[in-house]
Amino acid sequence: MKTDPQVVNRMENKLRSIFKPDDGEDIVEWLVKNIKQIPFSPMPAGFRAQDTPWLCEPLRACVDPTIRMVQIIAPIQSGKSLMAEMLSCYILARQPAPTLYLNDTDANAHDWMKTRLRILWENCPPVMAKLGKNEEKSKSDTVQTSDMTFWCLGAFNEKNLQRRSIRWLIADETWLYPKGHLAECNARVTSFGWLGKRVFMSQGGFQGDETEEEWNTTTRAVWSFACTECGHKQPWTWSQIRIPDENMIINGDYNFENIRQNTTYECEGCKHQYPDNGESRVNLNATGFYAIQNPNAQSGGNYGYTWNALCARSWGVCAEKFVRAKIIMDMAGDSNPMRIWKQKQMAQFWSETPDSVDMLQTIGDYKTGEEWEGESLINPLNRKLTNDKTIKNGIHTRFMTVDVQRTGFYCLVRGWAEGSKSRLRNWKYVQTWDDVEAFAKFNTVIPPMVFVDCGDQFDDVIRQCGQRKWTALRGDGRSEFAWRVTTSSGTKIINKTYAPARLVNAGTGVVRVHHFSNLALKDQLSRLRKSGRHTCPSDVGKEYHAQMESESRVMNTGGKPEWRRIGKRDNHLWDCEVMQMVAAAAFGLLGIVKDEVSEVQTAPAEAGSVLESG
Repeated sequence: MKTDPQVVNRMENKLRSIFKPDDGEDIVEWLVKNIKQIPFSPMPAGFRAQDTPWLCEPLRACVDPTIRMVQIIAPIQSGKSLMAEMLSCYILARQPAPTLYLNDTDANAHDWMKTRLRILWENCPPVMAKLGKNEEKSKSDTVQTSDMTFWCLGAFNEKNLQRRSIRWLIADETWLYPKGHLAECNARVTSFGWLGKRVFMSQGGFQGDETEEEWNTTTRAVWSFACTECGHKQPWTWSQIRIPDENMIINGDYNFENIRQNTTYECEGCKHQYPDNGESRVNLNATGFYAIQNPNAQSGGNYGYTWNALCARSWGVCAEKFVRAKIIMDMAGDSNPMRIWKQKQMAQFWSETPDSVDMLQTIGDYKTGEEWEGESLINPLNRKLTNDKTIKNGIHTRFMTVDVQRTGFYCLVRGWAEGSKSRLRNWKYVQTWDDVEAFAKFNTVIPPMVFVDCGDQFDDVIRQCGQRKWTALRGDGRSEFAWRVTTSSGTKIINKTYAPARLVNAGTGVVRVHHFSNLALKDQLSRLRKSGRHTCPSDVGKEYHAQMESESRVMNTGGKPEWRRIGKRDNHLWDCEVMQMVAAAAFGLLGIVKDEVSEVQTAPAEAGSVLESG
């Protein structure tokens, strides 16, 4: 049989390209030489290893054949995603093989391919030489070259994690992935045996999640430095940040300008304090190295690398963010800003520590049922919060929450003001639904501001809520819930402690049902009680105080926090107070008003989201 010489030549060239020995050029040197421009960088230029020296060792680990998995836990905007993007250039040009690059969702993966990966490839000539004419202008999330296939897909879509045998798996922001999907990712590289490589990247997630489970199997190497004054070797740690003592000004407000300008970093050895400037960080990072915390993982080929924001950005700015987060946690009881700071700046896995059992309520200088001049109002014309008592038909920010029992109902009414301040107005145990409605009218609570627990006797509760125009609530084990919010720059996802309304038609009318985080809101309620912002009247009685001390916060056998009932104590009023937190959050009352602490920003009021129910 006669063979076509052209076919033979193409086959020979293909085999030669596959089995061509690597010239051994260091990946960092190759990237410095071939990444001509990083257009989406704040300061566009080619790759400069000295600007982000903490990326060099992880990059080399990614192409080390003895290492099976590389995991990065790092703060936002510090180069971890750029590292993966540059690695994709090296794979396409130097080590072609089937590659799966994961973001969280398909939509984000499509955007990443369009606005990050393809733009970087266009500034790397060896990559462009590999892409065919059709691929150079393609907008597809799948790239096919003569050597390999490259997919950029979303990890939320489980179909993307199946039916593919890949050598290179690159997964970004794994802390966002649904439970079980990271394990599914791991299975994709098994067909390539020892050649299979996994590269996982993430900011700090939550203690006990799959990202932390993977992290604990790695070497957990920490980016460190040697003091240029005494040579003492140490990791970058928040405990060595020194915020100026004179950070308060005369009227009690924090002097954030002083914090930004005069925060320093202290060597844990000689106590030398470095000024907060680029020169200090450059000089200290020039001595940088990774200190391995778990050497036993080396034999398994799982290498982990972590750094935090202190090596990359202003310590004063980091300190300001910390102080703002602490103010909000102390004064409004909201730990979310502190959680975000630790996860995104310090690259730490978040877990709230159990609160003290000493949570005695602050007793106010007022009586049950007494009117409160400080109670906020809602302007019925624009549904915004106001303290203007002269507005016509102003609606008091006064909510009634109802805990449903088999033989009756616990009803609790609380008035709220901006800045997370509130007063218990009244509570009562009643026996019928008509009694519940009568108690709301007696305390001047309008129907949309009545919230009823539907965790028990769901059908009956929904029917009554539909008939009486009330809102239903249900406690949930989740810590937060995703909301789609429209902004000037498009739709984005934010997290709240309660879920968007689920509309249920009970035959008597459409009912809004909100799930809420038991853990997060009980934590916040506990902090508000300690801060003195969540008060009760002086004549409230022993029964209320006893039920408010009916649960304690503990760590369960799985190492996660939970609120647990103490013995057989009644906790119905405690549950009513927790539901009050949902209402206050929905109406924008949980936060700090600007005149309390200078420049502390608060979330906008969201009164309309609940008022639309009636």
